[in-house]
Amino acid sequence: MKRVLIIVYYWPPIGGSGVQRWVKFVKHLRSFGWEPVIYTPLNPYVHETDATLLKEIPEGVEIIRGPVFEVSRYFGAPGSGTTGAVPSKPSVFSKLKQYAGNYVRGNFFIPDPRILWVRPSVKLLSEYLQQKPVDVIVSSTPPHSLHLIAQQLSARFNIPWLADFRDPWLEVLSFHDFKTSERVYNKHKQLFTRVINTADAVVVAHESVRQNFAAQTTKPVALITNGYDTDDITNSKPAQLNPDKFNLVFVGIFYNILNSTPFWKALSNLVKTNKAFADKLQITFVGKQHSDITNDISAFSLLPYCNFMGYLTHSEAVGYEKAADALLLFTPIGKEFKYVIPGKLFEYLAVKKPILCVAATDNDSAQITINTNAGYVIPPDNETEITAILEKVFNLFTKGQLEVTSSGYEKYERKNQTAQLVDELNRIAK
Repeated sequence: MKRVLIIVYYWPPIGGSGVQRWVKFVKHLRSFGWEPVIYTPLNPYVHETDATLLKEIPEGVEIIRGPVFEVSRYFGAPGSGTTGAVPSKPSVFSKLKQYAGNYVRGNFFIPDPRILWVRPSVKLLSEYLQQKPVDVIVSSTPPHSLHLIAQQLSARFNIPWLADFRDPWLEVLSFHDFKTSERVYNKHKQLFTRVINTADAVVVAHESVRQNFAAQTTKPVALITNGYDTDDITNSKPAQLNPDKFNLVFVGIFYNILNSTPFWKALSNLVKTNKAFADKLQITFVGKQHSDITNDISAFSLLPYCNFMGYLTHSEAVGYEKAADALLLFTPIGKEFKYVIPGKLFEYLAVKKPILCVAATDNDSAQITINTNAGYVIPPDNETEITAILEKVFNLFTKGQLEVTSSGYEKYERKNQTAQLVDELNRIAK
């Protein structure tokens, strides 16, 4: 059996969507003739944990954990910095601290604070590879520093390397949020260009990102999106929601860039003008919300119609998806965010509940929703159209006709996607 060293930052018991991609790949790799070896931090700085994900890891998989000096602890927010934290209403001092931390983080730690993990990781893994060789090295990011670990190991031991991008590198909000200088941005661009041209295989999770990368390298760029696990859907019990209500469910971290004020305004107007709608409406949020979202919900007098469940285990979150009458999905507004596909979209497809995708029609998420006939695409900035679609969906609900006849989503099943990954591994393995 061939061996693949997989370098990832997010790994159980860390929770959240960033963990899912490689946990699910690892779950199926052995059935395709590949033995995974995981390298991940011993002491990662994260807020959410989900110990239930440990059960997903096949028995006997070797996991190497290397200590990391987590400078991110001093900046007040864990993560790669692509979208930032989800704060409650911050004080002036907190804002100043966050601003200063963001500036230092964005201009002195390139490509990200995990750059301090590169040197000790290369040393530790070099010693390991001398004793236990592998056939391919994989690095999955963000944080993008992990590609630099794989790049050095690949060159030192002449091992083929696959660079996996769950998110893009240069097209992210952090350059604006962190007040990144032009000099630093050019350094990022230099590192990115070197990575995609040095790696033996490049894999991305979004079609728009694939197109963007393909224009910057002569190497093929493979698309392997995120997906869903049939076992997760089958084994999760539906949550207990009020069956007499029109249950809208949102699952995931609700970042401020996802917010659509016209959506909440349209919803509020429907509550005021349609008594039947007001009597039935119930919105359940599973995960954290940015204060911008809760402020809008409060401003439009929608709090009495909302339940905030906070962070739940993955299995519990799927249970709420299965219990919903319709599922809410929000994406950022703007062409620069076409690539944004929330990982929950694929589970939404698998539970076969109507998706209310709040996105521009050229957004990757909207295109998947349309192509699979899985729901409704709602323009985020047009209150009239938002109202019309919500009324249509509610009327179907009251008649008992709210359902979907989606198709073509099976390609997003995790085992099918692992087969695509293995094609790339076999292609570059010596």
